[in-house]
Amino acid sequence: MTAEVGMINLRDIRPYFMRLFPKNRKRLAALPEIRQKLQADLRSFVKELGPSLGEIYFKKDLNWKELQLKKRMASATQVSSADDESHEKEE
Repeated sequence: MTAEVGMINLRDIRPYFMRLFPKNRKRLAALPEIRQKLQADLRSFVKELGPSLGEIYFKKDLNWKELQLKKRMASATQVSSADDESHEKEE
């Protein structure tokens, strides 16, 4: 893909140009505070719900293939036992 050098430079200059307007300056000045609040909210969310994830949360090294296989086997077992129970009720 080719582009003119002048067009690329205009795109690079746009954020700096937008800072000149007072409305945008206020919004940009508020960003660090918004980011800090978002970061704190996210960390508290992870601390609250993370332990319920078990080994995914506590282990440092995970074998994702093995974890997915366990999950599939567990769900297949649940589906199989649910099917067995429904067949027993029909009889």
